[in-house]
Amino acid sequence: MRQSGSMLYWETSADGAVWKKQAALAQSSLPFALAEVGVIFYAETYGGGTPSPGPVLFSNFNVSPVYAQSDPFNGTSINSSLWTVVQQTNGSATEGSGALSLAPAANLNAQLQVQGNSTLSLEGSLMTVEAPQVISNDGSVDEYFALIADSNDWLRWFLSSGNLQAQYSNGGSITTLATVAYSGGSDLWWRMRESGGTVYWDTSADGVTWLQQASAQTSNLFVLSALTPTFVAEETGGGSASPGIAKFAFFDIPPASLLSDTFGFGEIDQQVWQPYQSAGTASEAGAMLSLSPNAGTGTTQLSLLSNGLFSLKGSQGAIHAVEDVSSGGNVDEDFALQIDRSNYLRWYDQSGYLSASYAVGGVSTDLVDLANSSGLVWRRIRESAGTIYWETSPDDVTWTVQASTATSNLFPIGALTAELYVETYGAGSPSPGAFLIQNMN
Repeated sequence: MRQSGSMLYWETSADGAVWKKQAALAQSSLPFALAEVGVIFYAETYGGGTPSPGPVLFSNFNVSPVYAQSDPFNGTSINSSLWTVVQQTNGSATEGSGALSLAPAANLNAQLQVQGNSTLSLEGSLMTVEAPQVISNDGSVDEYFALIADSNDWLRWFLSSGNLQAQYSNGGSITTLATVAYSGGSDLWWRMRESGGTVYWDTSADGVTWLQQASAQTSNLFVLSALTPTFVAEETGGGSASPGIAKFAFFDIPPASLLSDTFGFGEIDQQVWQPYQSAGTASEAGAMLSLSPNAGTGTTQLSLLSNGLFSLKGSQGAIHAVEDVSSGGNVDEDFALQIDRSNYLRWYDQSGYLSASYAVGGVSTDLVDLANSSGLVWRRIRESAGTIYWETSPDDVTWTVQASTATSNLFPIGALTAELYVETYGAGSPSPGAFLIQNMN
């Protein structure tokens, strides 16, 4: 159960990471204030009871899954709300140019450690990171990416002397499950995940197709519900003359397909979206989102911007556009996956034409213009095997590729926001219509 805006939501999940709304209620309908609420776990029998009532088991109360802490490392400094530099001896821990960088100093015993500020649960969840650059393989320097319960209990990917190892420690006893000769191509991405009572260590060349390298039963491990993500680079034995730099990027960015909303609960969910409205109305009602410009004004801006970042690699963003804005001019709409408004992929509707386009560094490229029709109401942008596809469908079943481009023509697509947008310009429109959306993914 959670509160967002003026609404209270009841949700269920299979894994604690992806949630489905089951019901909603306006807070104004409650006879009490939410600030007065306590927590109760409860079981009862009634009537004649039952000869075998069984137990009710609860676990992981308000423990976040690993996906709850994601970071593309695309800032200019380490995000102190997410991470703490625990150790920075004989080297530097910095963020910039799209990566967290741990740089040991030459010929010294360096210790660099960046640790998450939150504990997260791996149960039914996963942790991924890209390692675009790794330390030297001369044997006196190593790096690792770990989930730590305490100093004696942890899971990690460990790289030293050119070998990548899947390891865990239980009660201080370290077990190496697999050793892989490191390849910067096939081992560019590292992942640890739990499913069905087993923890898996996987590697990938692209963050989409994964190869299992090792596994361990959770019964052989410690409790996985309160772990801290940690990045380390260190030198021993006097250090290395050329230790190199350990770089990490795109930490646990969920796929774009996990951004899902039916718009069916009466109010825009402000935990999912950041709404903005000027000279018009952004609202949710009647099982759809409505972006409705005011008539006769050229200054409307209406937007829903996703609060989270999502990766388009091997994934998709799709909407069902029940109604588009007027084709009479001076009003347009778009559905975009973007870094910002200078770097985007989008479906764009204006004057009765639907366009597939992208922009890189503010330079826009239109790929196709289609006369809008009922056959184009479902719109999708997806990535597969290094290509971005713009697709349409009349029914969310049969899809037609309308345009495509190679990802090599674009910006990095590993950490994007989604935006639904309407604007007017010039003198506006006397009847601008509305952008009505019934489904996001």
